[in-house]
Amino acid sequence: MPSRASAAMLGSVLPDPSNSLSMALQLLGVEAATQYFDEAHPSIPDALLRRWKQLQPERMLERAAEAQARIVVPGDPEWPIQLDDLGPQRPWALWMRGNGAARLGVSRAVAVVGARSCTSYGERVAAELAAHIAGEGFPVVSGGAYGIDAAAHRGAIATAGVTAAVLACGVDVAYPTAHTALFERIAEQGLIISEAPPGAHPTKPAFLVRKRLIAALSYGTVV
Repeated sequence: MPSRASAAMLGSVLPDPSNSLSMALQLLGVEAATQYFDEAHPSIPDALLRRWKQLQPERMLERAAEAQARIVVPGDPEWPIQLDDLGPQRPWALWMRGNGAARLGVSRAVAVVGARSCTSYGERVAAELAAHIAGEGFPVVSGGAYGIDAAAHRGAIATAGVTAAVLACGVDVAYPTAHTALFERIAEQGLIISEAPPGAHPTKPAFLVRKRLIAALSYGTVV
């Protein structure tokens, strides 16, 4: 596999960035980590080796192409350099869909997140706040969920600003499905980001893991 695809595959089998094995392999780099998996190094648990062998990178790349998504790795022009502050818990790679990567990497993004079951007042305040932030030229980052997240994305879109949705599933998977149209608007005007490969459905741990990306991508977080 090319190193770019290898990085994305490593991210899909090592989804917990705080895992000691994942951090150790990060320090070794993509090429060495890939070799560890390919050669079934004794340090790699059998469960992870099985997942590695079951991967279908060609199909993942096909799905990405169908969704007009791409793999972005550290060092790429589109890579958000603020993620490097995560050190060994930095993503191996990101899947991106949309055209807002350049703005996200050079502007001071602000995260606006909150409850899924929020009041109409909370929704209105989140949308107005996001609209003001985006109107000043700062990207708005959130998680694409019901409630405050969706309000923040819509507020940024309303002012023609850039907004980024960090998902716990593949960039081609609309979750929640009720936000299908919203995700399309975000992709048109901003960016959809995920560590999970195309086609991946969300898991409970993935929601927790993606929060570090929302925080790291942003220079400030409003909860």
